[in-house]
Amino acid sequence: IGVIIGTAAVVTLVSLGDGLKKNATSQLWGINDLSSVQVYPGYPETSGPIDEKDIKKITPDTIKQFEGMPGVTKVIIKQMVNAGISIKLDQLETWASLTGVNLTDLSEMGVKARLGITDLSGKNTVVVGSAIKKNFYDPNQRPGDEPPEEPDLMGKILKVEVFKWTPDGQETRKTYRLEVVGVLEETRGEADYNMYMNFDEVNKINDWVAGKRVDYSKQGYNSVTVKATSPDVVIDLAKQISDLGFQAHTPQSAVQGINSFFTIMQVVFGGVGAIALLVAAIGIAN
Repeated sequence: IGVIIGTAAVVTLVSLGDGLKKNATSQLWGINDLSSVQVYPGYPETSGPIDEKDIKKITPDTIKQFEGMPGVTKVIIKQMVNAGISIKLDQLETWASLTGVNLTDLSEMGVKARLGITDLSGKNTVVVGSAIKKNFYDPNQRPGDEPPEEPDLMGKILKVEVFKWTPDGQETRKTYRLEVVGVLEETRGEADYNMYMNFDEVNKINDWVAGKRVDYSKQGYNSVTVKATSPDVVIDLAKQISDLGFQAHTPQSAVQGINSFFTIMQVVFGGVGAIALLVAAIGIAN
């Protein structure tokens, strides 16, 4: 009976640790794409003011460099509208990032549409994240009034006001009317709070904000997503990008940390079960 209890304890505890590890990693896989690296411009480590020349910018030449790395299948450019944005639907207002990506279909990013489509080829159209509707508010709401219901955005026309300031401090606004052609499924990531638009259209808005055609070889893009062939090469790929001076983040690093934690837990659980087995063995020897 002692041997049976000790053996059962070892098997049960080790299996419990393995099951917890698989459960944690499977949930993380559902939240993030483990075969991608999020890349942002690199900033020098200094407590003083940062010279723009010291910032490692993501330029078109940089993107070509990323595309030439072993294990890279695609580089997705993400460029936000570099100005203040106000989004209105009837009497409601909200905020969100208006982002352009160099894709004709958002499905290439690994996201899916809950309603409508993920196509970005149309003009004056937008695909919104799942959390956008939750942030609408009534600016005229009085204290004690019930908050407004979450609007159904699918097929609606959003009034998007982009505003900038002139050198003498005067505010200038430009209004765009964008039709919602798709609502994304929840990702628990940045896609939930973004509004995605045709890449060229976002560049035109940024040209208006800057008052001239933006030269991205000098200014650089906000961020890119580097897609890898498999999660196995992501860690090495992120290290290569970091060595070039950029900020590189990947969910695979979190998975490695989780695996290490649960491996230690399995050893501890196995040790506890082994003690019970050793006690039983000593009893039999006696």
